[in-house]
Amino acid sequence: MGASKPRRTRRGRTRTILLPTALLALLGAPAQARAQGPAPYMAPPPGYPSGYYHSPIPPGYQRITTVNTPLVIAGAVTFGLSHGAAVALGAAVSVGNEDGFVGAPLFLPIVGPPLALQAYGDGGALGPLFIGNAVLQGVGFGLLVAGLSLRTESVVPYDQASARPAPELLVGPGSLGMRLRF
Repeated sequence: MGASKPRRTRRGRTRTILLPTALLALLGAPAQARAQGPAPYMAPPPGYPSGYYHSPIPPGYQRITTVNTPLVIAGAVTFGLSHGAAVALGAAVSVGNEDGFVGAPLFLPIVGPPLALQAYGDGGALGPLFIGNAVLQGVGFGLLVAGLSLRTESVVPYDQASARPAPELLVGPGSLGMRLRF
């Protein structure tokens, strides 16, 4: 009879898989060992937050602070639409009314709808709508102020830094203001 084929055991398969894996790991190790010392500095991509780079700002770049634009937009839209609805309702109620300007409380932001509710009774079915409108106005104003207050720092090239307008929220004792610099 002829020679029989050698039997492969489970141990042989493990050696067959383990040996190439170990060789690849050993051949890759010298490449990793050669990379010693700090990596060379690379300029951050435009608009990348500067907090991730603890290196000096490279030439041709500038650190700028910007407002949180999504919060500002969400706050302005929410506040504007809810307050606009209250003003429109106040104007519609006042037109042609012999009692005078009865919708005047609705022209006040945030506190106007609850004042109108208090001045003209419970409002019936409109009571929850007045309260909901006041809550929406408050949430929109809060988002707007938060978006203007929370600033982020970025590193951008000089030409991009000069092209952006920089809004500022100014708060002082007894005063509140906004300024937009170009």
